[in-house]
Amino acid sequence: ANLALAPLIETAYFESTPLLLEHKKWRFAAENCELYLATFPRGRYISQMRTWLNQAHIEMGTSRPTAAPDATPAAPPVATPGAPADDEAPATPNPTAP
Repeated sequence: ANLALAPLIETAYFESTPLLLEHKKWRFAAENCELYLATFPRGRYISQMRTWLNQAHIEMGTSRPTAAPDATPAAPPVATPGAPADDEAPATPNPTAP
C-alpha cells in the first residue's frame, strides 16, 4: 500500500461516515466504520468512528449488523414430570377410562 495515501484515505473514511448516517444508510455507515477500524487500528479518528459504529448498530437494532445472525438452535423443551419423553413410546390408553 502507498503510505503517502494513508492520511487521505483515513480522512475520506472520517468525512464520508456522517453523510451515510445523515442519509440513514446504517449498514454502509457501519461497514465504513468497521473498515476504518480494521485499516487504522491506531487512527486519529478511532473514538468518533466507534461512536458512529454504535449509532449505526442502534439504528439498525442490532449489536453486529454486518455479520449474519447467529444460528443458535433453541433449547430443547423442559420435560414435564410424569410425561413421556419424545423418544419414548406413547402410553397405552387405559381401556377403562371414559
